[in-house]
Amino acid sequence: MYRSFAFCLFLSLGCIAMIGCGSGGEAEYDPSEVPAMTEDEKQAQADYDAQMEKEFQEQYGN
Repeated sequence: MYRSFAFCLFLSLGCIAMIGCGSGGEAEYDPSEVPAMTEDEKQAQADYDAQMEKEFQEQYGN
């Protein structure tokens, strides 16, 4: 039972890996499909970046 389950899982993952990547092994990426960041998300990203920069400066100096 375990062996057949593992074999089935192996085949499924292999099939997904072969088919799921699209042509030439490159994933298709369309930037227009990604929604733009809201103002809140932009502010949160800026705050996070500033915090990471501050921590980096404290840890490594200049």
